[in-house]
Amino acid sequence: MRMAFVLAAAAAAFPSICGAQWSDDPAVNTAIADRSGEQVQAKIRARADGGCYISWFDNSTGGYDVYVQRLDAQGNELWAHNGVLVRDRGVSSTQDYDLEVDAAGFAFVVFNDDVNGNAPITAQLIAPDGQLLWGATGVQVSGAQTGFKGPPQATVLSNGTFAVVWSNGSPSALHVQKLDLLGAPVWPAPVVLSEASRPFNTSDIQAGEAGSMILSWVRCGGTNCVTSTKHLYAQKLSAAGAPMWDRDPGTPMSFEPMIVFDGTSLQTANFPPFVSDGAGGAVFAWYETGGNRDAYVQRIHADGYELFDHNGVSVSTQVNRLQLGAALSFDASTGDAYVAWVESNSGQSQWGLYAQKISDEGVRAWGENGVELLGLSGVQGSFTATLARAGGGVDVFGFANCCGNAGNVHGFALDADGAAVWPGQPVAVCSVASSKARISAARGADGASLIAWSDNRADSNNVYAQRVNTDGTLGNGPVEECAADFDGNGEVQVPDIFAFLSAWFAGDASADLDGTPGIGVPDIFAFLSLWFAGCP
Repeated sequence: MRMAFVLAAAAAAFPSICGAQWSDDPAVNTAIADRSGEQVQAKIRARADGGCYISWFDNSTGGYDVYVQRLDAQGNELWAHNGVLVRDRGVSSTQDYDLEVDAAGFAFVVFNDDVNGNAPITAQLIAPDGQLLWGATGVQVSGAQTGFKGPPQATVLSNGTFAVVWSNGSPSALHVQKLDLLGAPVWPAPVVLSEASRPFNTSDIQAGEAGSMILSWVRCGGTNCVTSTKHLYAQKLSAAGAPMWDRDPGTPMSFEPMIVFDGTSLQTANFPPFVSDGAGGAVFAWYETGGNRDAYVQRIHADGYELFDHNGVSVSTQVNRLQLGAALSFDASTGDAYVAWVESNSGQSQWGLYAQKISDEGVRAWGENGVELLGLSGVQGSFTATLARAGGGVDVFGFANCCGNAGNVHGFALDADGAAVWPGQPVAVCSVASSKARISAARGADGASLIAWSDNRADSNNVYAQRVNTDGTLGNGPVEECAADFDGNGEVQVPDIFAFLSAWFAGDASADLDGTPGIGVPDIFAFLSLWFAGCP
């Protein structure tokens, strides 16, 4: 009777598995969302247990609804195929949004909604079992604000609370609010950053130390953000919402935000993300229009001063070449920044793919022009993503084609010296020739690269994902022996319990797990302890 209870409890506690494992075939990637209509703007974020969350907008029933799916470390869907509906919307177009994961493994998603007539910025916290913890409509972070609200960005702060930033007003200003674990606002009203006659448009937000946050925005040089110059600014706010950085220390308590870039101009509708340096500061990368059309890197110390020359270090000094993009990742253990970009000739008729390492001293470590991954050709790549490798180096992923043209997803790996890691690279992450959009990448807990994108290989855009191991192979890679996977099928599930009990009743030596001679009841509890812990 007691054993029956234990088995029933184990079966209830273990999540149901609804999908196949990570594919090892680049022609058969893991389908995350494949309903009719469009599934677009996929984002992927890693969990500490080796799994991940993937979010997207789904237009199969109209309205670009918000969905999220959870995968375990082996790529199995833990929720129903095509995910959990986070918000049923009626919008006819999309803006950017954000997905984050907190330390407890909960998913946090923020997006523009269409509830209550004010098109609010909405947030939702999703439990690992797929429950929506903040009600059916989530939390309207922007409250009663009216008018257009720019796409939100979010981060999980070091004290476990959440921060959300968006733009609103005329001219647009930045609004920042913190939420606690129950979705309640921490501050009585959002903190507002603004400047007369200068629109601010949200770029990114990342956590700092002690509950602080760093946010960046595009500052327009005039009231018309399309025709005026666009520069990159940043500020750090304390846990209480007070500004901490001041670019003009000669004027005490002025707290003027840092100017990351005010050279020529950013590209219209380009809002460069940045990354935390792991020490309370931030690392930025962007590319300019006008001038030499170069890409740059800048690092700002936790105390608010530039570590590199003003307006950053260019990633390449190649003449008559344009850097189109700046995909950034950072190795906090060494202080090295990695950037990859699509490079073109001056006439933009040929394109290639390059990468560069900027050392913690601001030096172009891979030569003045970086490392050539793909030489110039008539094929224009797009949507580049980078992930710093443990021990030095970087993985680079992107689409082999752009602009609605059919192409594959390919990947490269460079070591700390810029040498190729994967033989015969590029590696085909997806070998299906189809139009693709919006690549997203995350570093898995075990070092693998997790990739998600929209893919028009069928009748409409669907969301696919792929795991790329550190050696460039696809799928789950070599399977380590795991005592909890007693039936040896690569999954820890209820059948493993029955397989163990069969061996235990037969007196098989494989059931002796408690470290003492002989097979007895303690072996059962030793196995159940291993089973509940799962496999790495």
